[in-house]
Amino acid sequence: MRNKQKHKHSQHQTACNGHFSPKGNRCAKKYTQRPWAQWLFPAAGLASLLWFLLRVIPKPTRATYPCQRVAFPLASGFIAWLIAAACSVKAFHKAKRHFHRRRYVLAAMCVVLSLAAAFLAISAAGQKPALAVDPTPNAPIGLARGVNPGRVVWAHDPNATDWVGPDYEQRWWEAISQTVVDDMLSQMIRLLAEKPTDGQAWEEIFRHFNNTKGKGDIGYQSGEKIMIKLNLVGLHFGWHNVDPNGDQIVGIDDWGGIVSLDRINTSPQVTLALLRQLVYDVGVDPCNITVGDTLTRFPNQYWDPIQAEFPGVKCLDYYGLPGRIVPERSTTDFIYWSPKSKSETVPTCFAQADYVINLTCLKGHRNAGVTICGKNHFGSLFRTPRDFWDTWDDSYLNLHNYLVTSQFGMGYYRPQVDLLGCQHFDGNAVLFLVDALFCADTEISEPVKWDMSPFGSDWPSSLFASQDPVAVDSVGFDFLWTEFDGTNDSGVPHIDGAEDYLHEAAEANAPASGTFYDPDGDGIGLASLGVHEHWNNAAEKLYSRNLGIGDGVELLSTPLKLSNDAYGMAALASNWLRQDCGSSNGYCDGADLDFTSTVDLGDFALFAQTWLEDTY
Repeated sequence: MRNKQKHKHSQHQTACNGHFSPKGNRCAKKYTQRPWAQWLFPAAGLASLLWFLLRVIPKPTRATYPCQRVAFPLASGFIAWLIAAACSVKAFHKAKRHFHRRRYVLAAMCVVLSLAAAFLAISAAGQKPALAVDPTPNAPIGLARGVNPGRVVWAHDPNATDWVGPDYEQRWWEAISQTVVDDMLSQMIRLLAEKPTDGQAWEEIFRHFNNTKGKGDIGYQSGEKIMIKLNLVGLHFGWHNVDPNGDQIVGIDDWGGIVSLDRINTSPQVTLALLRQLVYDVGVDPCNITVGDTLTRFPNQYWDPIQAEFPGVKCLDYYGLPGRIVPERSTTDFIYWSPKSKSETVPTCFAQADYVINLTCLKGHRNAGVTICGKNHFGSLFRTPRDFWDTWDDSYLNLHNYLVTSQFGMGYYRPQVDLLGCQHFDGNAVLFLVDALFCADTEISEPVKWDMSPFGSDWPSSLFASQDPVAVDSVGFDFLWTEFDGTNDSGVPHIDGAEDYLHEAAEANAPASGTFYDPDGDGIGLASLGVHEHWNNAAEKLYSRNLGIGDGVELLSTPLKLSNDAYGMAALASNWLRQDCGSSNGYCDGADLDFTSTVDLGDFALFAQTWLEDTY
């Protein structure tokens, strides 16, 4: 009986390959024996080899393309398998020949050689991508940043999105409620700074940032410039899917595939909501705001609503669509890549900005595992679209060679850290916003509905905000890790090393890689860029500051909105003079409107100002 149990357990471990799902102690994948399964690896390897040769021989620089970096390991593994299999067969035939001639020693040596070669062939066919181990919960590293250190605010409202899905006439950006998004962002800004109005919250955010930068105890000053970096990578991969008038159309990408119009980018609605806050609540002149992605188009679904309300805002477009501006190269401002003595100039829109706002998406990434704030600035460099992937000469550092699919595991140089720390990029960022209204499992995939709690097979319809870039990316990583586990998707957040850049950034002063991170080239290494931590579990989503056990991340959901009617009055009355209001109880059901931990006349005055209005 013991032997049978042991054999059964061994079979289970083999079938599971030693990996378990993050959603429970069950097999992440179940493999069953099928007659055709043994030929999957040779077939995939042969196809990868042919694809690699057909693409790379005419143009060797294509070897650095993402698709070729994926194909090369399969192709090389196929060659190794082919050689090993051939050697095994050859050695076996020689063994038979020596045995018939009674050369038993030589026959035995050939048998051993044949078995060894066969083992190598089987090993090559069984290789799988390295997967990361489950994250350790509530073990923060690094130094938290922000007016409320380590705070990440999460707004979730299912009413923000109403879309049937891909392949319908309605596009994803046409199915977002601008009113709901405006309200979500307003609640987030106030909760991030714990101030009762949007204007006061922004004043606190700018004042804190200027204090930490040594600019004095001041808020935003008239005339200062702001650069808003969007993530429009879905347009970067389809250069021909925007016509000369700025309308997005079906086109062909660089590899001959049809470009999907439903690839996710930062949404027009979140972009417009942010602009409204900056102009109406902060007092920024629209002429002092630049928005866009230096490597992509800026199509009409963004251009039209912005220009209708804020015609002075400068919108970037790599090819210079009508009314847009083409990014220009600074001649005096540089980013210095830490692993080599290489540098490159930055765009003037970043070099001349007094503040940067990193407004990105929440997605998986085929080469980096995840793409959130840390990778958004890959689209902030002044490179032609193709130079972004290829280095035509040796002047650029090929950043994709330092992502996890090129260097699996932890403790390596990661270029996201240089971008997070550079004085022209996130070293100058006053705020980090993550648009998760729609999310995808890779950077160019179509969006999918989310199954994890609390989404219930619906669009995530979420936004995240923080002044700590490492903290907000850590929260985003936990969401992506949980949702995209490889069950019905690519599972790329589980690639071994996907969170390495977060460790390197949190401990940039003494990283595991030993890299001296100095993106400003001044000989002064980076300090910690923020705090990294994983939540306790996907159901509760609690971090060390939520639990009161450490100085790591604090994840707060926007408080329950107090309705501006009789129901809101009743909620205000039921919590009247309570003095224990805080994030743990939803700020007394949303009645603590001024975040003083007490429901009193201050909250009543704010409530009265918006009596019977649609929104706060």
